[in-house]
Amino acid sequence: MVKVKNLSHEGRGIAHYENGKTIFIRNALPEETVEFQLTKKRRQFDEAKATEIVEPSPLRITPKCNVFNICGGCSLQHLAPESQIALKQDWLAEKLTQLKLEPQTWLAPLQAKVWGYRHKARLGVRYVRKRDEVLVGFREAESNFLTNMGRCEVLHPSVGEHIDEIKTMLTSLTVRETIPQIEVAVDDTHTALIIRHLEPIPGTDLEKLKALHDKLQYVVFLQPKGLDSIHQIFPTEPVSLNYQLPNQAHIHFKPTDFAQVNFSLNPLMIQQALQLLNPQKDETVLDLFCGLGNFTLPIASLAKKVIGVEGDAAMLNRAKDNAETQGFDNIEYHTANLFDFDEQAPFSIKVDILLLDPPRAGAEAVCTQIKYFAPKRIVYVSCDPSTLVRDLAILVHQHGYTLQSIGVMDMFPHTSHVESMALLEKTDFLT
Repeated sequence: MVKVKNLSHEGRGIAHYENGKTIFIRNALPEETVEFQLTKKRRQFDEAKATEIVEPSPLRITPKCNVFNICGGCSLQHLAPESQIALKQDWLAEKLTQLKLEPQTWLAPLQAKVWGYRHKARLGVRYVRKRDEVLVGFREAESNFLTNMGRCEVLHPSVGEHIDEIKTMLTSLTVRETIPQIEVAVDDTHTALIIRHLEPIPGTDLEKLKALHDKLQYVVFLQPKGLDSIHQIFPTEPVSLNYQLPNQAHIHFKPTDFAQVNFSLNPLMIQQALQLLNPQKDETVLDLFCGLGNFTLPIASLAKKVIGVEGDAAMLNRAKDNAETQGFDNIEYHTANLFDFDEQAPFSIKVDILLLDPPRAGAEAVCTQIKYFAPKRIVYVSCDPSTLVRDLAILVHQHGYTLQSIGVMDMFPHTSHVESMALLEKTDFLT
């Protein structure tokens, strides 16, 4: 039995043995006294899971999901959503302090739906011969086994409330042992399932897939090989996936695209970015890591010109299509590897405003060479506090920008993922 002192950045309770060695305990909160079971022993620390909460924290709540302490998809359901977002802000503040960064102001945390919010997911599939049952879901915490779940509270209800029906259908297939995963993509009106299969699916099984489509109105795709092999089978008419953006724009995407996960938070995030960017009709905005145009399109209706840059050529082509079909004639797109900065690239020009929305690796190369863009204002959207703070330190300590404001966004409620947005400004252009 130990007393938990605080919470790690992965959402695990931190406690210590009498000899000082650290224990990371899943499903434990600060100030709780817990009984625990070791799951891994290491030289520097041990890992464990709480087996009994002897003295609970006043912040502890009852998780909504009945497999919460088994499934690895969520780690914070035992903490109220308002406490989760406060914790994430504390984590970000701690990292800022470590690199001597202090914002002028903190933005109010952004929160939206906390249940049924997830529009994109990859679900594992596994046939368990001893039970003659197919499992569908996320991996167990700290394990490669699939969680035996009948529903998922964070997945969009069109899938999350029908896991049992999907499992029953898959169990009835003759090829049930050769289906390793299902990709889920939900837009404003459709739910698409991409079924990966390692052997051809016979006609009798296709009829069962059609019955699932007929009942739940899923758009069903098959993937026999690589991404290029993905094809829609039900319904027979092609279905286009779309989601709405602020400023009357929308995004068309393919179910395998890196699209937004949380549709309820996305418009709030875009609106905040637009307020911080404050683009004027005579200004040029550079949108790096622009993806499908999630920020590019709303910005284009406010600015003179937007330059979007993305490393994935296929995504950039769809970004171009999104702009052209909606009549935007003030957007210029480029494909480029933004992790290997090229000062000769056609977009390496002075701009008024810069938006950065990189993946978890961050935008170190861009921030190091910020002189080529010399923006007076930068908005940085991040999905990883460590790389965000590293890049902010480059802009502030090496290039003279001021960290005006920063705040967290609950893009992934009930998980330890921290999304954030920062505004940096500089009075004069860099030389």
